Order: sequence, then structure tokens, then C-alpha cells
Amino acid sequence: MVHDGITCLASVSIRIPPSPPPCERQKDILNDVIDWFGTDVRFSDESDDEVTARVEVNLRAMKLWAIQYGPYVKVLTPDKLAEDVKQGLEAALKSSSRRSACRW
Repeated sequence: MVHDGITCLASVSIRIPPSPPPCERQKDILNDVIDWFGTDVRFSDESDDEVTARVEVNLRAMKLWAIQYGPYVKVLTPDKLAEDVKQGLEAALKSSSRRSACRW
């Protein structure tokens, strides 16, 4: 991990599985990963269905990115980030459920 006084960078691994139906967006997600994180992305464990991407990134930025792409990616490491993303998605779901119960 690199610390420059403002930003902490960490090596993060994400898994890009087949997109949920009806979307077939895996290739689009790969393009999005490169657009967001540049050409320093390292891909590995590629199969017909999945690929792992590893990037050096600010953890807070990655958390927000992973929540945005929640249906399409899974954070593998670090464990703390994976848990933070899970909690963020759960909080968004709860917030959405509460709002749908309101009568405007």
C-alpha cells in the first residue's frame, strides 16, 4: 500500500462474471474497467465466462465504483473492501425500500 498523505492506494482484485440476464455486458464492463483505471489493469484467470482484474486504486473510490457496478463485479480483495461494498449495497437496498413505502 502506498500512502502519499492524501490518498491511500491499494491493490484491489475484482471478478467480472457473466452479466445477469437479460444483459450480456461483460465486454462492456471490461471496457469500463479500462476506461476508469487505465491500461495498468492486470487481467488474469480468464475463462469463457469470467476474468479477474487487478488494479492499484484509492479504496474509497473503488468502493463507490464497485457499488455502482454491483450487479456486474465482485470484489475479491482486500476483504475489508469487499465487506464495505456489501454493506454499501445493503444500505442502498434498505434506503430504496424505505422510500418506496412512502406516500408522496
